[in-house]
Amino acid sequence: MSDNKQLKELLGSDDNNITSLTDDDLLKFTQSTRLKLVKSLHDPNGKLPSDPKEQRVLLTALSDMDKAALGNKKIGASEKQSASDALVAQAIAGLSSRFGSQNPFMDQAPEGGTKIPSIETEKLPEVSPLPGETDIGLSTETYKTFSEKFED
Repeated sequence: MSDNKQLKELLGSDDNNITSLTDDDLLKFTQSTRLKLVKSLHDPNGKLPSDPKEQRVLLTALSDMDKAALGNKKIGASEKQSASDALVAQAIAGLSSRFGSQNPFMDQAPEGGTKIPSIETEKLPEVSPLPGETDIGLSTETYKTFSEKFED
């Protein structure tokens, strides 16, 4: 399809009605036009143009194509991140509505009072620290002296 036919197809019957095109339509048209330009500048045998002006045009067209493709990838990544953020927000909202202003990870106090944790000291083992075990500071003990204490 020629460029004029493609442009008329995108614009409809009024060539001046470019504002009616969507962003996707414009991107499609400009990308296809750049691709046709690149194909016309590229030799069928794989040789690149030798004229500096043609080289500059080719590199500019390729650069613009890369920028458009990378922009589309960034948009896709942003949409995925937005979806993930929405899931997290829904989970937080669900927790908030379920527990209100209370911390869901703490024990709830009984009606009219505060719950105080209790420790059954009779179930705890007897502790007798060794000399130097509770000292604060740097130790001068070496590995050799440490291991000698535990050898039979």
